[in-house]
Amino acid sequence: MDRTQAKRIVDRYLRALRCALQLNDWQIDIVWGHIDDDRATGNWQIRGKCRVKPEYLRAQIELDDATFDTEADLLDVLRHEMFHIFHADLYLFKEQAFVQVSETAKEAMELAWQKGVESLVLHVERMMDCGLGMLPLAMAARASEYVRRRRDFEKTGAIRRPVKRSK
Repeated sequence: MDRTQAKRIVDRYLRALRCALQLNDWQIDIVWGHIDDDRATGNWQIRGKCRVKPEYLRAQIELDDATFDTEADLLDVLRHEMFHIFHADLYLFKEQAFVQVSETAKEAMELAWQKGVESLVLHVERMMDCGLGMLPLAMAARASEYVRRRRDFEKTGAIRRPVKRSK
């Protein structure tokens, strides 16, 4: 998938996913490019990364557009990175705790942190996908409808619902 296609997909669904995940207060910036990470080894590659500034309600999601083949694939990674925002306040704790410990302890804590964070996000993904049947595209589509209705309400003061016609 080329970057233009990837950007178009993210532009189409980011607002809806923010709404569905109740992240409307957050400013989420998307950055495109290859992601270098020393944890990426063998066939395993980092496809997305999320950095948060919880005190400012800001997040930056970095996406490697060269790693996506389909819209569903891209939305899956985008939603995964957005799930990291849920525990953003814990990053404040991490920053303060890391200042207090030695470099050796920081390495061990970083490994435990990464494992814990990714495990938490994986469980939320499984809950949404398997438990609730809310794959990223379905979630975005449902939220897009909500966003459209909200815009209509803001413009007209009335919510338009589909009219059921009797036969």
